Amino acid sequence: MNKLIKYFNQNRKKILLIVLIIVLLIILTRVLNYFARLNAQEENNRLFSQNIDRDTSIPDEAIVSGTEITEEEAKEDKEIIDTFVQACNNKDYNTAFNLLTEDCKNNIFNGSANNFMNGYASVVFETEKTYKLEGWLEKNYLTYKITYYEDNILETGGITEGLNYTDYITVINENDEQKLSIGGFIEEIPMAYKENTNNIEFEVTSGKVYMNYTTYTINVKNNTDKEILLTDSSNNKEICLVDSNDSEYISYLNEIPQYDLTIKSGEQKTLNIRFNKMYSSNVNIRRITFKNIYLDYEKYKNGEETEKIKVDIEI
Repeated sequence: MNKLIKYFNQNRKKILLIVLIIVLLIILTRVLNYFARLNAQEENNRLFSQNIDRDTSIPDEAIVSGTEITEEEAKEDKEIIDTFVQACNNKDYNTAFNLLTEDCKNNIFNGSANNFMNGYASVVFETEKTYKLEGWLEKNYLTYKITYYEDNILETGGITEGLNYTDYITVINENDEQKLSIGGFIEEIPMAYKENTNNIEFEVTSGKVYMNYTTYTINVKNNTDKEILLTDSSNNKEICLVDSNDSEYISYLNEIPQYDLTIKSGEQKTLNIRFNKMYSSNVNIRRITFKNIYLDYEKYKNGEETEKIKVDIEI
């Protein structure tokens, strides 16, 4: 005991300094833990407040692509959609028509406000409508699923048969202005993809993207000395799209008359081919494939053996 007392007396300053450091460390740790808990609580309160303050009538996620929609973006998009719906409800069809993209006007309504009025607005807005927005898919643009409801939704519950209408509406920046694309149409993409095989020239000049399908415009020029047949239409995959995963998408060959699939020597034809490629955020098209092009249509008609080739147009 005497030794301990003697050691303490000899090292009093060092021992007191060590004790003081330990006490300060304990106090500092507790202070830091307190502020950490306080900051966490403030962050939780901030997030909770944001969730309360966010307008529940605007979506916060694009369901299909799984991407977040910021509140600022959703409010901005809703503003132009509100303007469009209000114009249609007020029968101000010119104002509503002018809110559409040029691609939408030309491809869905042939550039005519009357076509928009007769084929869309007066049908969907036969009665006044309210609407519900769901974020659907974000790729190059943000597409919403929009359901128009009978205006007196409190009485009808929004389920009045024949009065509700579902569409897809895409918000696109066109010449620094927000515009809308409706009717399930997204956009038209100018293209200039070329392929020359066996003296047959192919040029893909545009792609038109819809929610449920895609259409490509293809010029084909026959520089051979015989009439050719692009496909015998025996299989819808005879002309198909191929994506980055090597998946194939059939063409709707039944929509193309047989005479459009035959091209005489020196002749050029323009084909608009529709494919069952839905609008998607996760795959891209790599090529258009013509699997069996008959190089001598006359022999084919007569049941004779004729040479066939496969052509891939990379896009």
